Amino acid sequence: MNKPRLSWAQVFRQAAILFLVAAALGLAANQLRPQGVSWAPRGTSEITPAEMVAGMRAGRILLIDARSSENYARGHAAGAVNFPAREKNQHPDWVHAKLPLDQTLVVYCQNAQCLESRDLAEFLVSQGIDPKRISVFSPGWDKFQGQSLLPVKTGAEP
Repeated sequence: MNKPRLSWAQVFRQAAILFLVAAALGLAANQLRPQGVSWAPRGTSEITPAEMVAGMRAGRILLIDARSSENYARGHAAGAVNFPAREKNQHPDWVHAKLPLDQTLVVYCQNAQCLESRDLAEFLVSQGIDPKRISVFSPGWDKFQGQSLLPVKTGAEP
């Protein structure tokens, strides 16, 4: 009995479908897990909302908003400085001129799907900042707004 042979196009289509289903299931599982898979660059850490709020109130944390200047001006966590990840190579001196040496740096962007906070955290490490001083708040700005974690401010100033 002869088995029907699949064409290369059919094999490729089936492989693509399997890949997409597996990726969708993986992303869904990551969203459902309380901590999910860490998006923080190697050597840095993720920070929980409670840790971030406590650190801000104690003055141990400086928030860095990695979103565009326009998004920052529309609303940001009070006290957060804006360092757009997309402009990082235009201002490499900003890192050593503006960042305090005695605080943990917590980088955030729009939401968990946004990779600008990770990109900026990697840049800070490449500029000589100790990765142990850097945390990523991957839920991002959407979490700030949705849960009123910290006071919110508009405009260009922290």
